[in-house]
Amino acid sequence: METIKANICEDPIYVFISLAVAVLVMLVLWHSNRKTLYLQLIIVPVILAGVVFAMDYYIITDREQIDQAVLAIVTDLEAGKLDAADYYLDDKFAGYKINKILLLKFAQAQLDKLQIENINLSHDTVTITGKQADMTVTSVLDLGGKFKGKYALKWQLHWVKRPQGWRIDEVAPPEQTIPGF
Repeated sequence: METIKANICEDPIYVFISLAVAVLVMLVLWHSNRKTLYLQLIIVPVILAGVVFAMDYYIITDREQIDQAVLAIVTDLEAGKLDAADYYLDDKFAGYKINKILLLKFAQAQLDKLQIENINLSHDTVTITGKQADMTVTSVLDLGGKFKGKYALKWQLHWVKRPQGWRIDEVAPPEQTIPGF
């Protein structure tokens, strides 16, 4: 079931390719013997492609919700704000052996000091098990000011699904890594 949901709602490119091949096969069959049945059957993959497109557009999976949350946090960090981080950090946050309020104060001090100009994310993996998820993501930070340069950090986040949505309840200290690995 998870594979079907991922193929239809998260990355339907292979479904679209399969439907396009089906249309091409029907066109070849129609061209070889001119039976109108094959031409009429072309509507089936076209309708299925429309249904898959609608499902991909309107259904937001848990993985997509987590990815959208991370992008909101990154956008705020680039602007020097922590509003999204405050929203998506769980009230029972326990990472770094500190609570949410202390983490936000520490993060604001680091934002003020480091002057983040840009953040690029890569190697995003999310593993969802019921109402919990583990995420590994690599961020490349472009820093300005006296710390000018690029720094790549590999993050491991643990998410929990609360009634108000997915929240980060634990973050392991980031590991410095090489961009692209």
